[in-house]
Amino acid sequence: CIRDRVSTQSTWGRDVGDQYFWDFRNPDAVSYFIHTVVGGPNGAASPYVDGIFTDDVSGLPEEHAAAPQNLGLTIDELQAIQNATRGAHQMMLDYLVPLQKYNWQAFGNEDESEHPPTSDVCLDWMRRRCSNDTLTRPLLMGINATQGPQHIAAFLTIRGPYAYIGYGWIGATIPDRHPLFDSLQVGLPTGSCVETKPGVFERQWSRGTSGLDCNTWTPILEFH
Repeated sequence: CIRDRVSTQSTWGRDVGDQYFWDFRNPDAVSYFIHTVVGGPNGAASPYVDGIFTDDVSGLPEEHAAAPQNLGLTIDELQAIQNATRGAHQMMLDYLVPLQKYNWQAFGNEDESEHPPTSDVCLDWMRRRCSNDTLTRPLLMGINATQGPQHIAAFLTIRGPYAYIGYGWIGATIPDRHPLFDSLQVGLPTGSCVETKPGVFERQWSRGTSGLDCNTWTPILEFH
């Protein structure tokens, strides 16, 4: 590992003292990280672990701007560390896929979930996602409790086979669960998202219809 002995300020403004960073230029460090830290019995090798969260996957100096200067790293050394870190992250993903485990940061939303639509951007948001291309990509979508029905309706209408609606992991809080999550019985999709008339998006399910009217910001959740 690389040790920065100079006290640094973290993102949260606290004096956190010495900082340690993985040096993935060392192949042994890469192997240990993937097969022992990530893939050990308390990690991806466990049947009770579905996936993992990573952070700062682009490498030093994410969140630690002063570290390269403190460590006396040259530009070439810093670039080599960053390239090695990205390479190690890809190797970790290649390791996880056959195990059918996931890595949150691999879904394209970094540490968050994708921001859900608002009434102001509903039309553009839905039109960009109401396509067959959406069905080929995983979706991590956020939800605002005050607009839960609209967000759940949008999610059902544009989601593919690999989709999640909820919250990101930053803060490690447990927000209130919207009651529609437990009451809706939608069945299986029988079609894709369709703009049935200007600004109105619908999708058929085996137990009914989901949709969102962007003209009036009205959810369509007609299930039996």
